[in-house]
Amino acid sequence: MFVVHGSPRPNRNTETLTHVMIDGIQVTQIYLRNYNIQPVTDQRHDTKGFQPFNDDYRSLVEQMLAHHTITFATPLYWYGMSRHMKNFIERWSQSFQDASLPFKEKMKSKQMYVVIVGGDHPT
Repeated sequence: MFVVHGSPRPNRNTETLTHVMIDGIQVTQIYLRNYNIQPVTDQRHDTKGFQPFNDDYRSLVEQMLAHHTITFATPLYWYGMSRHMKNFIERWSQSFQDASLPFKEKMKSKQMYVVIVGGDHPT
């Protein structure tokens, strides 16, 4: 299993719940807050297409695609996922256009889970 942690805060509710869920399972975990992932600029319709980034995104996606099961864990902030998770997922637009990365074909066969933690009375 590959776990993508989207919380900006270590060892808080989202990570605690996710760690309980994966206890005893062989997993690879990444914490998006520890990586440099540049925000995507939509270049799907540009003649040159997406321009390459000098960041960690490609290596993280390659790791993710190597696993059959993926879990996305994020806190719920203002009715949405964390900025780290949103930024990571928005970069998928680039991956869909990358002929060297069979992203869409590989993602179709994945088993996926989502852990979302939120509350009305934050501490």
